[in-house]
Amino acid sequence: MELDNGKTFHFYNWQLDDETQSAISKMYCNKLANKIENISDKCNA
Repeated sequence: MELDNGKTFHFYNWQLDDETQSAISKMYCNKLANKIENISDKCNA
């Protein structure tokens, strides 16, 4: 998974469905949005 800030996270041997992957992405985006202005627009795209 690559985040908007360019960092990459690797999840090995995880069996994630689309809903779970989306929830993880939103969790990271929400954390970043609290620190960086305007990034929430990218996360909501």
